[in-house]
Amino acid sequence: MKRSMDQKAATSTAATQQTEPEVVAAISSGDGQSAKEQATRERAYAIWEEEGRPEGRHLDHWLRAEAEINLSSST
Repeated sequence: MKRSMDQKAATSTAATQQTEPEVVAAISSGDGQSAKEQATRERAYAIWEEEGRPEGRHLDHWLRAEAEINLSSST
């Protein structure tokens, strides 16, 4: 049976509002991370949100965030 968009499985962080605080907490905790890694994580999350929270693009978002941070730190 084919699912409609409204019947999407609730496994995605974008699927339910209840998971959002947990996702934000994981991103903002930064325990054991370098400042650069934390900045990359926060920027990748922002990119993900700006693009409408698409699934399966995490590597693209991470690499774009890394490139942006590397560029800004080299100037």
